[in-house]
Amino acid sequence: DANGVNRSVDGVAKFVNGRICSLYIQEGGISHITADIGQLTELRLLHCYGDRSLGYPLLTRIDPAIGNCTKLEELLLNQNELTDLPVEITGLTNLKILSLGDNRLCNLSDTVKQWADQYDPDWAATQNCTTAISYNKFQAISSELLPLLIRQLKRQPEQ
Repeated sequence: DANGVNRSVDGVAKFVNGRICSLYIQEGGISHITADIGQLTELRLLHCYGDRSLGYPLLTRIDPAIGNCTKLEELLLNQNELTDLPVEITGLTNLKILSLGDNRLCNLSDTVKQWADQYDPDWAATQNCTTAISYNKFQAISSELLPLLIRQLKRQPEQ
């Protein structure tokens, strides 16, 4: 499949009237929720949380088509490598449980932040942003300081 998953997983879906209403794809090496998710319009529960200790790939991307799953009541995306969420996810307004903790959601749009705050008030405090922020700050500092240092060194008389 698109995720490169080639092992079988039993009991990943529950059906009601022939439609998938629950999908349990957690800890299974799913790295991308593709546009196909948008076809699951009766989906009420989606578990796609990760577990770093298992060594499987973690979720890094969710297609905007998730916005079509407007009946979702439970969405668990914690312990992954998500850095962004599509703005279409804010159309999921029937959520009772949302878990976004332990990702890398450090630069979300204000619209998505407000949505996340409404359904998972602690999400922002649990993101793994320190490494990215430190590196970005270092890049900004080095790109500004390096030319300054070179100019300063050129002005120094030789000793």
